[in-house]
Amino acid sequence: MDTKLQDILKNDKFEAITRLETASLEYPQILYSHKQRLCKKLPNFLTEVCSMVNMPSRSACEQMKDLCCKGKFPAISCELGTFTVHSLSQLIRIHDLRDVKSAVISEQKWLSKQINVPNEACCISKELAKVFTDKIFHTPDVSIVLDNNSYILASDLATVAGNGWVHFSIMLGIAEILNRQSCQTSALMVNDLVMMNEDNLNDYVDTHISPTVKYLILFANVGKTGNGDFFFQQSRAKRQSLDFDLY
Repeated sequence: MDTKLQDILKNDKFEAITRLETASLEYPQILYSHKQRLCKKLPNFLTEVCSMVNMPSRSACEQMKDLCCKGKFPAISCELGTFTVHSLSQLIRIHDLRDVKSAVISEQKWLSKQINVPNEACCISKELAKVFTDKIFHTPDVSIVLDNNSYILASDLATVAGNGWVHFSIMLGIAEILNRQSCQTSALMVNDLVMMNEDNLNDYVDTHISPTVKYLILFANVGKTGNGDFFFQQSRAKRQSLDFDLY
C-alpha cells in the first residue's frame, strides 16, 4: 500500500489531505469477493488494512459492516481478509478517497480543454480561474471554501468543473448570498416547499418573504432516472447481493 495512504490511515488524516494530494495516491486494487463468513467470536488474526494490496468493493465493505452492526458480530471474513467494523470503516473511507481521485482527474481534463468564446466579455480571467482551481484542488474535500458562505464545500464547488449536475449545496449557497444582498429579492429552494402542508407553507412564507420583497427566485434540485423521469430526491442505489455463512 502507498506509504502516504498508510500514514493517512494510521494518523486519521482523511479530512486533512487536499483533493489534489488524494489524486496522487496509489490505492489497493479492487477485487470482488462473493463469499462471506460472520464470526461469533473475535478471531486471533485480523487483516491489517495498511498492509492490503487488494481490497473488497465498496458495496461489499458496506454490506459486511451492516451485517456486523445489525447482528452485533465482532468480525466478518471474506476471500480478502477478516475485518472488524472499524477496519471496514477504514476501507470505506479509502473508497471515498478513490472516488475523489477519479473526480479530480475528470475535473483536470475538463478544465484543460480549450474553449472558443464569442467575445472577451465571456472570458474568465486567469486570476479568477486560479482562485477556483486552488479552492477545489488545494483544499480537503470536506472543507468549506467560501468565507461568506456556510454551505459550499470543496467537493461541492468542484461539481462546477464538468458536464454534470450542479450540487444542491451550491444552489443553497447562491440563495443565501442573494438573500443577503437585497431585501427586495427572496431566493427559495423549491425542494424545501414541495413536501410542506398548507400551514407549514404559510409559516415558511411569512418567515422568509418580507413585505419589502418584490422579486422571487426559485431553485429546484432535481435528478433524472434512466427512463427520463425527473425527481426531487436522490435515488438509492441497490447493493450487490452477497452470500454469507456463520461459523
